[in-house]
Amino acid sequence: MFKIHERVSHFQSTSGDCSSPLSYPIEVIIIVVCCLLGLAWAIYNIFQVEKINVRGGFNGETATNPKHLTSHQENTLLELGDKISEVNVSI
Repeated sequence: MFKIHERVSHFQSTSGDCSSPLSYPIEVIIIVVCCLLGLAWAIYNIFQVEKINVRGGFNGETATNPKHLTSHQENTLLELGDKISEVNVSI
């Protein structure tokens, strides 16, 4: 797929002028692991955003969320959400 063996053998056959604290395969593994962790974090955030319920006072983190909004702020947020949901965007 990525022909990592060819790339590793290429880097191993180059002159010894270059040096790094990590070998090439370890660097690739670190990059792949970081990408997977980033994707896992994004998926976690998607599920957390889906849990948010402004009308119910649930912010996605705790089930017993004390409301920190005044009634005016809450009504303004709900109106804004209604207006956003009415927007028709065609690309």
